[in-house]
Amino acid sequence: NDFSGVLDLYIYGVSVVFMLWMPTKVEPHSREQILMILRCCRPLRIYSLVPHMRRVVYELVRGFKEIVLVSVLLIVLMFVFAICGVHLLGGKLARCNDNKIVSKESSLWKF
Repeated sequence: NDFSGVLDLYIYGVSVVFMLWMPTKVEPHSREQILMILRCCRPLRIYSLVPHMRRVVYELVRGFKEIVLVSVLLIVLMFVFAICGVHLLGGKLARCNDNKIVSKESSLWKF
């Protein structure tokens, strides 16, 4: 009658079909691969079996906007510090560790 019952029936049906068929070799873009992809829905059963999981998923979806905003803020902050680090330390840490190279012109790398 509800969504969880339909989901359980769907998951059990796909699993039974897969167990009866049990392919030995799975070609790309074949019926076997589609059936294996449909079996990925099995973890969705936890949504119907654990009542508190619905609340967790609801809160995650509701807070998605804030999570994205904080992520963007952190990326911008990291970008600012990366720019400062390049300006402060750019070129100062580069040192050649090959004794055969005496000048920049004799190296393989062209700067």
